[in-house]
Amino acid sequence: MTDQFKKLSKRMILLGIIMASASLYLNDLPFTIGIVCGFLMAVVNFWLIRSVVGGLLAGQRAGIRGAYAFKLGGFLLALFILIGPLGVSPIGIGLGFSVLVVVLGTGGAAALVESTEEGGVTAEVESNDG
Repeated sequence: MTDQFKKLSKRMILLGIIMASASLYLNDLPFTIGIVCGFLMAVVNFWLIRSVVGGLLAGQRAGIRGAYAFKLGGFLLALFILIGPLGVSPIGIGLGFSVLVVVLGTGGAAALVESTEEGGVTAEVESNDG
């Protein structure tokens, strides 16, 4: 794992712990458990997307659709179990999952761009318009 991805993962975990700690103090337990589950799902989702995109950039196209479908199915099954039988707060899960968006929106994208400028993996997009 590159340094940028390690840094982003650490930021996500730190922000998730801060959010869960604040929620434990301010809210009830199902809401706090929702935040913890949401940010753990965000971290796992980030790692899985990283591996799928890395495989695509390396030219490995076989099995990508199956891996993505398996990931999506597992994600939906986890949501179903957490919200249904376990009674975890769906709003808490959403807030916990927002850790991914917050970290990428507050400098995470810049860290990823820096990695491509320093000789990392790049991808070029062509346009039909020229």
